[in-house]
Amino acid sequence: MKTNILILCLNNKYAKQISKDIANMFDLFYLDINDILEYNLINKKMIDSAGKEYFDKELTKAIKSISQYENTLLCGKFETLSQGENLQILKSNSVVIYLNLHKTNLERYIKSKRNEISHTLIAFDEEDQFCKDNADIVVNLSNDENDNLHMIKTQILNYYGE
Repeated sequence: MKTNILILCLNNKYAKQISKDIANMFDLFYLDINDILEYNLINKKMIDSAGKEYFDKELTKAIKSISQYENTLLCGKFETLSQGENLQILKSNSVVIYLNLHKTNLERYIKSKRNEISHTLIAFDEEDQFCKDNADIVVNLSNDENDNLHMIKTQILNYYGE
């Protein structure tokens, strides 16, 4: 049985915000994959100084290590999760939940949080389909965060048959 939950979302700030609540709800350890990568200096500076090949090797090693965690709610940037085999590695021990923000809600959320409009809005359809294809659970989010948390909880409990 998979002991981790991996949150997949096209807006990293929203994913981090709601992931902490979900982790608390299910008494799971919360881990931001990109924070771990940054702590291990797996970042743009590594690419610049050591090269892309070394960076990719270190990234894969870190993702494999993270995939061995137990009772953890994982979240990370879409760009990291969709790169190479990262998502497949993490799926080995994680139930993947796609928090599906409708494109108009995503645009509204980005503007309300004064985030920069990212490439996600430009490539929304392709990235949305990638997430749907790779998720075990797809939660179609509304504008109400409490409702979203309830929907996520219900879908997780249904997935595990409780």
